[in-house]
Amino acid sequence: MTTYINVEYAVVLRPEAGSVNAFVPLFDVNVKGSTEEEALEMARDCIEMTAHFMLEDHAVIPGPVAMNAIKTHPGEKISSVSASIPKQIK
Repeated sequence: MTTYINVEYAVVLRPEAGSVNAFVPLFDVNVKGSTEEEALEMARDCIEMTAHFMLEDHAVIPGPVAMNAIKTHPGEKISSVSASIPKQIK
């Protein structure tokens, strides 16, 4: 049985024409939503799905980093999501 933990991950939000792009640096994934809220929900779902596949592949799931360590460009802002990921015991 897999145990899950909640981990807070940084997400870089970038508004685009009629949508919001959400980039999760630690997982190197991009998703797009029609609003910030939708983009963050999709980012959370993507993190959880990616972490599950990483566990199956015996890869190390990245832990969180300090928000101020994430670089942004003009027009972008940092937010975060809490994702339920498999707990890896080392």
